[in-house]
Amino acid sequence: MSIGSVGSHSMLGTYDPPLFYLHEQLTHVHTGKGLSALILGGTGAAGSLVLQEILASPHFARVSEYGRRITAAEKIVVGKEKLEQKVMNYEDLESSGLRDGKWDVIFIALGTSSITAKNRDEFTRVDKEYVVNAAREAKSSDPEHRQRLLYISAIYANPSSYLFYFRSKGLTERALAQLGYDDFIAIRPASFGGVHREVKRPAEEFLSTFFRGLTFLTGSVNLHIHLSRLAMGIRMVGEMGSSELPSGLATSVVSPEGTYTALINGSILALTDSNEAR
Repeated sequence: MSIGSVGSHSMLGTYDPPLFYLHEQLTHVHTGKGLSALILGGTGAAGSLVLQEILASPHFARVSEYGRRITAAEKIVVGKEKLEQKVMNYEDLESSGLRDGKWDVIFIALGTSSITAKNRDEFTRVDKEYVVNAAREAKSSDPEHRQRLLYISAIYANPSSYLFYFRSKGLTERALAQLGYDDFIAIRPASFGGVHREVKRPAEEFLSTFFRGLTFLTGSVNLHIHLSRLAMGIRMVGEMGSSELPSGLATSVVSPEGTYTALINGSILALTDSNEAR
């Protein structure tokens, strides 16, 4: 795989990979059947769609959904027979069972918002500490078991950002990179389209409309993405891993905590476009 390299202060906000069909490269991708997957945050706007994607995928034979809440049975469209669900407390991970799961791929869609969190400390506890601690608990102690970790971050994630939200995402990425997973991939979307939440977020809806219009005006593919496309892309990346991604789609982030892979909107759109062309 040919990937770019960025330093610790890269923003990845100006890279627009071409939206071309990658059928030839994807034809030779080995996704490996019989994978096991864990998803954290499977009831959220993005996580719920990622869960449905991996349940429908023939490449995943065992799927586990752990979290403070789990998806209601009537909302599971396909793959019920391979789904295991468990309610857990992020404040008591020792009794969560995460350590015994031995999953091949871990998807983390867990997070909160500045509206939901009462203050920055609570935001950090949920958005960073819960994420990192759960990922650490789910890491296998077997050195022969290779594991892949995918985390939904944000396009301008940067541990040195002046903006708290992007700084938090950047710090979370670095902490996850330090855990030593064989393959860590940060998914960095921008604004979402097609979001369905139980609690409306007016600011999110406004920004989604704004960036969708800006995308139309500028032609940039990195400003807006529909959640269904994002979920499909995350599932595909989870199946393939960094080493099997088509050339030119990913960026390698080099940091003191470790080197990992990052993908933004344009990369996800190119990947899912190529999948639909197959």
